[in-house]
Amino acid sequence: MKRITSDEVYFDNIPNYGSNIVLKNSGGLGGEIYFNLDEIDFFGGNINATTLMAGKAVYSLNTSNVYKFDRKNLLEYLDSVKDEFKLNILSNYKVYTRDTDQWKKIDEDGWNYRRRKIEIASNLDFNMYLKKSTLSRGFIGCNSSEIYSLVMAYTLIPNYTELRIVRRNENEHYSYTFFLKLKSCVDFATEVNQEFEENVENEKTGDQEELQEKARNRGEKPEKSHVNTTVYNRDPVIAAAVKERAKGKCDLCGHPAPFNNTNGFPYLEEHHLIRLADGGDDSVDNAVALCPNYHRKMHIVNDENDTQKLKERIWAYVRAMNVNQ
Repeated sequence: MKRITSDEVYFDNIPNYGSNIVLKNSGGLGGEIYFNLDEIDFFGGNINATTLMAGKAVYSLNTSNVYKFDRKNLLEYLDSVKDEFKLNILSNYKVYTRDTDQWKKIDEDGWNYRRRKIEIASNLDFNMYLKKSTLSRGFIGCNSSEIYSLVMAYTLIPNYTELRIVRRNENEHYSYTFFLKLKSCVDFATEVNQEFEENVENEKTGDQEELQEKARNRGEKPEKSHVNTTVYNRDPVIAAAVKERAKGKCDLCGHPAPFNNTNGFPYLEEHHLIRLADGGDDSVDNAVALCPNYHRKMHIVNDENDTQKLKERIWAYVRAMNVNQ
């Protein structure tokens, strides 16, 4: 959570699990928002008063406060993600497509259901509670509002969404309005990726042994550049070595690259088995070269059998290198 002013806070990255927004769970807390406990003053919390919710002790937030969404903002947010819902390409949410509830469906019907619920809601207010975690953090969550769970657990798109909360003093109590917005850093990310690919091509010297040796001495966690989101500064030497190692064939499907790039090299894309965002290393032992189709498959389907196959592929590369040394 970032403090913009004394009455406005900002969450610049809303991941799927474990940080700012988590999904509705069986305990009854829907769409919780995590924050550092030393920031509790913004929410007017009273950490000494407790109540039971879903059989668990939670701290009450000031019951005179009002927590709400902005209808216009929610409708604009939904309109901005309509295509993603219609095409069912939100891989992080596909677990819910097994559920028959309309508000959990990731398709055009699910999108229409969400939008209609927001349009006809008599109000967009909800109740909030605070629970202290074992990591010296807390979260606020809603127990009684369907609209809150609908938005925070089933409408918000993790990793692509910004959350802004504005506090106003209204007749001796505070009102908190929650605003959602898709990140607007696509152009910057495109520029970063284009520059990276150019650096990769420059690292391809034609001497594979020299490149592999250079790459093995450079594997480490990447630096970060902060814009509206976090962009990892990948090492072009690692990417070049991984692609050269594949010898023009996809490490997953085994077929030759579908085309050559403008420099005449087989077009393959670097893929990290453990994502950099999850703490994975930018190294030849955590990266493979994939054709565009199977790279997209890894991100959308993320099949365990494919992951195991890629792990075995890397192990084979390591064994071959050890034999040749």
